[in-house]
Amino acid sequence: MTAIIQKIKSITAEEFGVTVEQMEGLARNQMPTIARQAAMFLIMDHCGLNECTVGQLFNRHHGTVYNAKKQTQNALDVNKGFRATIKIITERINHE
Repeated sequence: MTAIIQKIKSITAEEFGVTVEQMEGLARNQMPTIARQAAMFLIMDHCGLNECTVGQLFNRHHGTVYNAKKQTQNALDVNKGFRATIKIITERINHE
């Protein structure tokens, strides 16, 4: 399980142009935050983990993960570019 989580974090960070360290950090800059939210969403989707467990992976409260899930789903619904990026990440996760 740890390998797939690291793979998701790494691919997500790369696609959003940030480092894993930036994504896991406490900064609230736009790109690391969006990448972190996407990674949380993808980890929950691919690994079936709950908000509390995913929060622990990022040193965040489960409420932050719940918000990330909601924000990511909203972005997927309305933003074609974001949806395309998540599709690329998902394909890379499944094929690398």
